[in-house]
Amino acid sequence: MSFRTVVTLLFVIASVLIVVPAGAAINQLSQNEIKNRLDSRISKQIESVSNSDILPQILQLRRFLYQNTGREPATEVQAFFDVQLPTRIYVNKELFLATEGFPQIAEQSLLTDQFSTIDLNGEKWRGLNKEFFTQSRVNPPGRLGIVGQEFLITIEVIGSYDVVDSTLTDVRNSFVSVGIVVVILLGVIGWVLGWIIVKPLGRLSKDAMMINDSSDLSERVNSESKYSFSEVQNLTSSINEMLRRLEQNYTVTQEALVSSRSFASNVAHELRTPLTSMKMNLDLLGRNLEIDNSQKSEIISDLISQQDNLISILESLRLLARGDLSEENIFEEIDFMQFINELTIKHERQYPESKLNLILSSESPLIYAWREGLQVMLSNLIANAVIHSKMYPEQLVIEISTEISDNNLILTIDDNGIGIPENERTLVLERFQRGHSSSIKGSGLGLALVKQQVDIHNGSLEITSNPSSGARFVINLPVII
Repeated sequence: MSFRTVVTLLFVIASVLIVVPAGAAINQLSQNEIKNRLDSRISKQIESVSNSDILPQILQLRRFLYQNTGREPATEVQAFFDVQLPTRIYVNKELFLATEGFPQIAEQSLLTDQFSTIDLNGEKWRGLNKEFFTQSRVNPPGRLGIVGQEFLITIEVIGSYDVVDSTLTDVRNSFVSVGIVVVILLGVIGWVLGWIIVKPLGRLSKDAMMINDSSDLSERVNSESKYSFSEVQNLTSSINEMLRRLEQNYTVTQEALVSSRSFASNVAHELRTPLTSMKMNLDLLGRNLEIDNSQKSEIISDLISQQDNLISILESLRLLARGDLSEENIFEEIDFMQFINELTIKHERQYPESKLNLILSSESPLIYAWREGLQVMLSNLIANAVIHSKMYPEQLVIEISTEISDNNLILTIDDNGIGIPENERTLVLERFQRGHSSSIKGSGLGLALVKQQVDIHNGSLEITSNPSSGARFVINLPVII
């Protein structure tokens, strides 16, 4: 079901829910109003007839009418009455006068001094009576008695409910006709309003479909004034934001795909060399089982070295993959001074022949970091100096110093090796790239791991040379204020 149809149906349903109760209320109010008007006319009739000035005239006129039958009673008596309200007057419980149209009901009916409704042969009447005593003003031989004599007067006034029913029927018919017109009119208005509301959504859908057909995530839905409603403009902004994120994720995915393809190609190339060499050595051992022990020992030593290199490459690849997949929840607050002390002690045991100096600042900063990532970063810098400095272990000096400046931890690692040529300082930070003076034992991933961890920790890395012409690595890491 279309939105336009839903809006139209809502308008129709709302109009019906308004018109029907309104009709019932108007019908009830009209019925009460007409009934109250009828009651008011009846009360007014009784008060008029029972008036102390008018009643004697009515009674006197009625006496003469009995004596002179040639006169028309209607023109004389009924001039005092509302002809639409039949009236009866009793004198001492005897019917004295009845106007035309009074229904055939027993004399001295059940009408009381309170308004009541009676049903006569399926026809409803509403009536009221009034009883009171008065004195005669008619001289003998008038049939009302001696002047001054007191007698009982009863006045009954009755009105037909046909007037009420017919009026209500007319009101109902008129309201039904008007209600049907109103419902139809509101349905048409709902249809038109639905079209007005849906029109910008239709344009939005058309623009979105054009973007979908083009498959170009850099395109955006036009958010100009043609989307006049603020809700549609908000929806347009949400769609554009979604497209922006999709484009960003798509770009990241494509870059990751290109990177992973290049990475896989490099991995295959790097692993092929040690695996091929190991296979050749194993084939040599298999074909020459009787070679002397010295040659055999040399081949086995070469195999062990190649295996260590292979394990080193695989471990570096694991750490690279772990760094690429790192998430925020693995970070924690770390006391860097305590951390670097523990790490230095560990590497002093690992490289006992080399000299490892640690120069720390007086401050003890906290950093928000990944503990394993920091270990990978610093361990690779130390291992890089050990492997590629081309110094004898007992001659190698590695110095690690820290300094706090502008809410940054400045970590400097110096060695007294051959250093890194300036034109290779960017190259050696890439994966599977080695400098021309690098040792063949390296995997080409050590400094790439360092660069990855620096980036993960929102830091910066600079490679320079120190006063002894060795390599200097300067790392800036943000500290917790």
